[in-house]
Amino acid sequence: MKTTLYLLISLFILSSCQTSHQVLSKKEDYSFLTDSLKIEQQLEKYKLPGFSLVVFENYKIVYSNQWGLKSANSNEKIDENTAFSTASISKPITSLLCHILEEKGLINLNDPIDKYLKRWH
Repeated sequence: MKTTLYLLISLFILSSCQTSHQVLSKKEDYSFLTDSLKIEQQLEKYKLPGFSLVVFENYKIVYSNQWGLKSANSNEKIDENTAFSTASISKPITSLLCHILEEKGLINLNDPIDKYLKRWH
């Protein structure tokens, strides 16, 4: 359940990025991912107008798919050029991801931030 929550949060972060239409580097079958997420059922359950999923590999888009409408007031479908606004949702998600990294032993939240952000200075 915890892993599924982390996956969903990661997917929402990725979906908040504007994608550009490009040829995918390889033809992977991601139906296992979209089938297991039951996206259309989730959209109905949470009364969401639409969702976009993008999978990156080596900084390239390898899979992109969209479901639903741009907004509840529109009949316009989401496409690969639809931009999403994340607003303040990125702060708690970033916080959660930092805690995940700490659980895995990749970072220590008590260390000074300068240790991890080299371009920060």
